[in-house]
Amino acid sequence: MNVPTRAHELIMVMGVQRSGTNVLFDSLATDRTVSAFPEDIDSAFYCNFRLRPLSELAALIERAPRRILLKPISETGTRSLVELAQEYRSYPLHFVWIYRDPVNVFDSMRRERWLAADEIDQPVHMRGWCKRNEYALQSQQQCPEQIAIVSYEDLCFDPALFRQLTRWLGLDCNSYFRKDSARGRKHVAVVAQRNIDAGTGDTLAALDAARTFRPGHGEFFC
Repeated sequence: MNVPTRAHELIMVMGVQRSGTNVLFDSLATDRTVSAFPEDIDSAFYCNFRLRPLSELAALIERAPRRILLKPISETGTRSLVELAQEYRSYPLHFVWIYRDPVNVFDSMRRERWLAADEIDQPVHMRGWCKRNEYALQSQQQCPEQIAIVSYEDLCFDPALFRQLTRWLGLDCNSYFRKDSARGRKHVAVVAQRNIDAGTGDTLAALDAARTFRPGHGEFFC
């Protein structure tokens, strides 16, 4: 069945919590041609940090005067990007998936008191991190033109990469990325770091290989 293409372009910032999704969203939201709607517990677009059904959102999307920027990162707690793209298949849709060194992600979760200090290297958390990041790899394999995979550390290190991302999206934005503190690598116990590296290393290497933009390259990868 042919699905009519709607005019409103959607851009979704995605990634595991504490991976730089906030600074990425805020940076992209500086473009004056986008209407930005961050994740929320209860708003027109979100209920309990999840997107409301498209049947409820379609009218809101049509009324928006500009391209729509969303940050529905909790969606990948229960479904893949491929499933999300299928629901929104009638709209021009781009994902920007940001990932970060998992040691620093889990340490940030500890500092936010989402994890206890002795839980930072538990296998269940590493499996969850891998599963959600693998959704980005799956999406890239199926629809590479629809997703950009970016590294938080790269965007902090090389401002040119953010400019490449905004050109890919057709936006004119200001970057809020600053030097990465990498606190987890400085403060997490060495044994815990080794456990996290062992449990996430394959997925992290796959993400590094799949990056759409890389330091030292003037053009992006397809």
